[in-house]
Parts: sequence; C-alpha cells; structure tokens
Amino acid sequence: MNNSYHITNSVSCCRVLKHPGTDSIKYAYIIYLDASEFSSILQEIFQDNQITSYILTDNGKIVASNNPSLLSASLDEEKLDFLYNKGDSLKKRAHTNYHTTTLRNGWLQVTEIPDSYIMQNTHILIKSILLTILISLPLTILVVVLISKNLTRRIKTLSRAMETLQLDASDTNMKALVPQDRAPETFDEIDKLGITFEKMQHSLNDNLQSILELSLTEERLKYQLLQSQINPHFLYNILGSIQTCQSLGKLDIANQMLTNLTRFYRMTLRKSEDLISIRDELTIAQLYLEMEKLCHNDNLTWEINMEDGIDNFLICKFTLQPFLENSILHGLSQKTPEVHISIDLSYGDDTVIIVITDNGIGMAKEQLLELQKTLDEKIVNYEKHFGIGNVNKRISNPYFGNGRISVESCLYEGTSITIEFDQMEKYDEECNDCR
Repeated sequence: MNNSYHITNSVSCCRVLKHPGTDSIKYAYIIYLDASEFSSILQEIFQDNQITSYILTDNGKIVASNNPSLLSASLDEEKLDFLYNKGDSLKKRAHTNYHTTTLRNGWLQVTEIPDSYIMQNTHILIKSILLTILISLPLTILVVVLISKNLTRRIKTLSRAMETLQLDASDTNMKALVPQDRAPETFDEIDKLGITFEKMQHSLNDNLQSILELSLTEERLKYQLLQSQINPHFLYNILGSIQTCQSLGKLDIANQMLTNLTRFYRMTLRKSEDLISIRDELTIAQLYLEMEKLCHNDNLTWEINMEDGIDNFLICKFTLQPFLENSILHGLSQKTPEVHISIDLSYGDDTVIIVITDNGIGMAKEQLLELQKTLDEKIVNYEKHFGIGNVNKRISNPYFGNGRISVESCLYEGTSITIEFDQMEKYDEECNDCR
C-alpha cells in the first residue's frame, strides 16, 4: 500500500481473535503482501522457462507467476474448470502435465510441465545412466578379473601343493602357502585352508618318521632273531663233526677243529654288526671250510674268484656259511667222493652277484622244486632247509640288501647257488641307522 493507504496489487491475510465466552471480536490484524513477492519466489524455484508455475484465484485470475507475462491474466472457463474440478493433483491435458496444490484460502498453485521437457530430461538421465554403465562396467569387469585371478592363483597353488605332497619332505622344502608377514586377523578362508594343510603335512611327516623308526627297529629285531637262530644251528653241526672225530679216535683233528672253532667265533663276535664287509664274510667262510677240511682230508677243495674292489661292499653276516655247509654235507657221496667248491663274486647293475658252485651229487627235480618254492615264498622251515631259508629271509629285507637267491641243480652233476643283492657301503648303513 502507498502512503495514502491505498491497496495496490496485494494479497491480504487476515487473523481474527474472538472472546471465548461472548464470541465478540477482541481484535483482528491484516497483512498485505505484494503479489510480486510470490512471483519472485516462484521464479527462484522454477528457473527453467519451459516450466510455468502460477497462483490462481478461485475466479480464474493469476496473481503471481514465474512468467511475468501471465500476471493479472485470467483463464478461460474450460481450463479453470479442468484445474478446479478434477480431483487428482496430477493432471494432463494435450501435451502438458499439470500439478495442482490447493492452498488454505481455496486458491491453486499450478505448475505446468510440457511433455517435451520431461522427454528431454529423461533422455539426459538415460544418457547419464548409460554413460555410467559404460564407465563402471569395464572397471567392474577388471576388478572381477583381478579378484578372480588372485583367487585362482591361490587355489592353484594350494592344489599343486596337495598334488605334489611329499610325506618325507623336510620343513625347509615345504612351500609356504600363506605369507608369513600377514596378520592372522586378515586371513580369509583360503588362507585358513592353506594353514590347515601345512599343519596336516607337518603332522603326517612327524607320524611317518615315527612309523619309519618303528619299522626299522622291527626289521632289525627280526633280523637279529634270524641271526641268533642260525648260530646254534651252525654250532650244532660243527660240534657233531668234532664228536665224530673223537669217536673215531682222531683227537688231533678234533683239537684242531676246536682251535679253528675258537678263531671262527672270535672273528664273528668281533664283527658284531648286522652288516659286515664281504672281505670279512669271506674270512669267516674260509675258517669254516678249513674246519670241514680237517674232517674230509683231501676230499674238499675250494677256490675264490672276485672282481677288484668288490670285497669292500657290505653283506649280511653268515650269508655264505649255510650254502657251503650244504655243498659239503649233501654234496659228498659214494658217487661224488670229492667235492670242489667255487665262489665267484662279480658286479651286477648296482648289485653284487655271488655264485657258489659245487660238483657234488646235486638234487633230484622234486627236491629242487621244493627248495625253489621255499626261496620264492621266503619260508623259514625249522625242520628242512633252515639255513638257506634263514639267509634268504634276511637278505631279502630292503634294509639289508633287498636280495634274492636262485638255485639250479642237476642230479650227479652238482649245484649252483646265485645270490644277488644291492651294493651297500658303510655310508649306506649309517644312513639306514639315521632314517
């Protein structure tokens, strides 16, 4: 209003206060607002000139608008009726969308948005979404590929570790499946699986070592049991020969046999190891042959042939004696009163081959087959072929040469025994003790 209190293009707001008992008016106040202020607010809110917003009176006059050209304009009856009478706040007419809000005084705040504006902004939104997808999709794929490669690499590492698991591998040869510099709280499921596998491998190695030690101890005990069995067997046969000499009055021969027997046992007791050198084994064999020669005079001869250096390898103690004993006791007969024994030692493929040949009476086919079966099945029969079966059982042990024995014989033509076992040196025996 101007200085003369004349109202000009204003919007008035009135508030009346009445007495609660008499309902009489106590006082009233009226506020006049310039319509241009509403227009300024609408212009700030709706700056795009494609959107039109205005305040419409109930008689169809526009009192405020973000478009100055519409101020004081009146709408036609049809449009006014469209805006007022249709109940929905969202309305559409032709290619224009209307949003109406009813004010407390009954007027309408109307916003007109053309379809072209919506489509234009929709296209922009779609382009923005597509651009975002085009940018984010390769990045997402790249991240997924990198994560997948990392997971695949770790799983392959774990898989290779499981495939190449070596139960006897030392701790220094085990590949760490989890980085040692990482904190435990950062471990994922694959890391935990790798740690579990490492612990399992350590546990298996510890258990395997214990099993190997127990197995080696068991094999040594078995070997020593067989060794202890053959000594009384040999002693019984020698004492029987000495007794025979005494009964025949050959006391000088019996005394010499006792002397040789003393030397023999001094030699065997001095070599207390399970494995001795072939040189020592041949010495024991010659002592035995010399004792037997005292009983048989010139009916027993022998020769030993060996390749250079072969006598440095190791052999199970008391390997040769049972075969020499069989050649003498079972070889001498009326048809073969003289027996010659040949002991030949040669190199095989990382093995030592010992062939004991005699020209004794030999064996019948049935007897040969029975002995071959005893050797093949590694039988130790205390009543028959005890000495040969005992030796065969001992040298066939992987810890004592992994050996094998074969026999060929023909009646009245002699017998040939072939003993073959792995080349073993003193160093190998020490390694067996450490395993």
